[in-house]
Amino acid sequence: MPVLIPVLLLLSAQEAAPVVPAMASRQFLEQATEVQRALEAGDFDTARAKAARLPKREFVLQYDDAPVPERRRKAFRAAVEQAVAEWAEAVPEVKIRLGQGTDLVVNFVETLPPPPDGFRPAGAASLFSDALGEPHLEAVLALKREDPPQPVEPNDVRNEIAFAIGAYLGLAESPKGMSVMRRVDTLTSVATGVTALERSIALETLSVSDTLRKAAVDGRRLVASLPKAEVRQSGFEAGPVIQGAVLEWEIEISNQGNAPLRIAALPDCGCFAVQYQQQLEPGQSSLVKVYANTFDVPGPFDKKVILQTNDPDRPEIVCRFVSKVRPIYRLLRMEGTGPVFIGPEGGEADFYLVYQPERKFRLLGEGLAGVKGELTVSPWQGELADGAYGEPVGERFGYKVKVKFDPGQVEGRKSATLTFKTDDPDCPTIFANFSYQSGIAAVPNSLYFGDLARSPRRADFLVSRPGRPFKVTGVRSASAYVEASALPYRDAGDYRVIVEILPGAPAGQFQSEVIVLTDDPAQPEIRVPLSAVVR
Repeated sequence: MPVLIPVLLLLSAQEAAPVVPAMASRQFLEQATEVQRALEAGDFDTARAKAARLPKREFVLQYDDAPVPERRRKAFRAAVEQAVAEWAEAVPEVKIRLGQGTDLVVNFVETLPPPPDGFRPAGAASLFSDALGEPHLEAVLALKREDPPQPVEPNDVRNEIAFAIGAYLGLAESPKGMSVMRRVDTLTSVATGVTALERSIALETLSVSDTLRKAAVDGRRLVASLPKAEVRQSGFEAGPVIQGAVLEWEIEISNQGNAPLRIAALPDCGCFAVQYQQQLEPGQSSLVKVYANTFDVPGPFDKKVILQTNDPDRPEIVCRFVSKVRPIYRLLRMEGTGPVFIGPEGGEADFYLVYQPERKFRLLGEGLAGVKGELTVSPWQGELADGAYGEPVGERFGYKVKVKFDPGQVEGRKSATLTFKTDDPDCPTIFANFSYQSGIAAVPNSLYFGDLARSPRRADFLVSRPGRPFKVTGVRSASAYVEASALPYRDAGDYRVIVEILPGAPAGQFQSEVIVLTDDPAQPEIRVPLSAVVR
């Protein structure tokens, strides 16, 4: 006993390592834990070597655009600089220099295979390494993504570079929102941004890194701060409910470690409300209460709440919630969900407004907007499938709505709305949208590129007539500064037309059009106007 008392007193007097925030990445948690364990053991050589790989406030981003087509390098380089500038503005404490180094290296390849849990080609891959001389983080960006492969745009590059910077700083990928750490493998025109929360997490990971590096250099022993998350149940299932019901669940979480457990609950759906305690002290337990409002999510309900923690062994706990939300009403057609076709002489279509037997409602009025035609409504009972919800043929109850369309509808694809007044207090007015089409349609029927100083110079549109095959025999443009080409799109008999405005277009308001040639004598040409602002 006399020997143990001084040892215990010595251990209790030791300084604890800094606590890592929730929403830090698995890689950062693992690296920080390795440094903490080495400091606790007094192995300062190992601690210094590993701490050197933690994120720094000043670091180098090496960017290799040799595989990028020459005419796109300038736009891609501007996208990289834009991502760097956004992080510099959001977190002025961070200084990023473009040059040669091993902190963050960005490379390009033609395409990437799908990730282990995906089906479409990956848009980018993040490769971490602790080996000296190798990049700490190598971000590999695909020049083409999706299936069939489509060229990426500068905005995709900007988003991926911004994500890679966040990953270098130790931030975890986010499952929600328009934040910089929310990435997708599809083409996107939406620019992500650094949120206030991401700025806060980046400052915390940098502070932890600074403290651990200094302790390693000073040869100062720290007790490793290791929270440990325990969750009794992470999968929940509820029986079928009617749309509008509120589902409730509870997740019990406890901290079995020696340091505060930090928690961030991130739902993947706006239908969730989550109440929880953001920090649990060692030995403390709490309930995460999850509420789901089902009014806006009819159909199969399979959603997740992700608990991101600072437990290095369980940085992400996925809690899955399953149910089936039976919609109060739905609009069905025998033909499925495609557009209604209207010929020069007009046409007819039958819709079925169906309800749940226990939520029967009475129609008080109906109307049609967006297309000219007449409605005939009558009570109905019969059998129909519902492809939108994956339901086979089954007995349905409701109303049959026959629409007789007037002749002479405008060519192309348009949207229309059926409106119903009901005696149901939850659904007093029902707006049921559908699309109709006359002839071959360009979707969208015009292109606006915006300001080319900030926007991509490439866009696309679909040429479609589902169920009525045709062929595109050629594509031409009305301007020497516009290039266009057509590719078969999937197996639907449609075509994707890719349009690019070339450098050198005259400054000012630029307008032109793309002409798609078809083998249909009734529509030998489909003209799609385009416009942009050239600076």
